[in-house]
Amino acid sequence: MDQCLQNAWIKTVKSGQSPLNINLIISFKDNKREWRSRLDREIESQMLLIDERVREIKEEMIPVFGPDFEIAIFARANRAARSFTWRYRASTKNRKHARLCDPSFAEVLARLHPDQRITLRSIEVELLALNANLSILGAIKNASLEFDTSREELANIKP
Repeated sequence: MDQCLQNAWIKTVKSGQSPLNINLIISFKDNKREWRSRLDREIESQMLLIDERVREIKEEMIPVFGPDFEIAIFARANRAARSFTWRYRASTKNRKHARLCDPSFAEVLARLHPDQRITLRSIEVELLALNANLSILGAIKNASLEFDTSREELANIKP
């Protein structure tokens, strides 16, 4: 360390002044909760945007396939978050959640015009991207909750 800087630092420490700006440390520490709540709000808003996009996709499907199209997009809950998959509407058909490549949809896809099949495939590609985003957002949300839980457990440990 430069001799002048070292002497200046020693003088400030001897005079009782801290070389650190304590206001910066406190404000950073105080903003942790605000930062976390802002992160949670952003995650929720992104999830709402994804839900809105899926609703738009469902509405866009009506003019192309008709209101009584046999298969539809349904939400399905999994570990980290929900995902959107295809499923038959009718209770008499197979009601499992699946992708379009599943053999149970082969009959419906065979009856469609090639342009309609392409449209369905492009919708599925978008659903896969939306599901990936939901999965990432869910993982971030779960990691955040586990971090809080771990921090609380550490705070409760008595020395």
